[in-house]
Amino acid sequence: MSALRIAMLNMAHVHANGYADYVVKHAEAELVCIWDDDAGRRKAASERYGVPVYENIDKALAEVDAVVINAPTSQHPPVMKAALKAGKHVFTEKALTVATQDADEIVKLVKDSGVKFMISLPSRIRPEIQFMKDMLDKGLLGKITLMRA
Repeated sequence: MSALRIAMLNMAHVHANGYADYVVKHAEAELVCIWDDDAGRRKAASERYGVPVYENIDKALAEVDAVVINAPTSQHPPVMKAALKAGKHVFTEKALTVATQDADEIVKLVKDSGVKFMISLPSRIRPEIQFMKDMLDKGLLGKITLMRA
């Protein structure tokens, strides 16, 4: 089986280097290239990963099977749409989008394209979150009217 060829699309998110490092270390994945709209981040990514770094997203998409999106949430719609229209599998940092209309459009593109699509929400499986959910589900804390996490 050949390695899944992956592009990092933008390195703006705090977890971008961590995700890229996971791709580099994974035996069945290959970090092929990086796209970023910021010259400083492109330079840093090029030095750190030693792969081609593009200013043009279409060049990056032409080389890969899948993408990891770490763009600012405000850029998610155009970046995700470009990847989905190119038929690439997508792993993206949260949140999906800011506007419901953009989210609806992206969901439709995912369904129509048949690609794999995943949003990173790692906090949902943390033990303390699972414990709190269990307490809430059992009603042990009474009626909750406000929560901040």
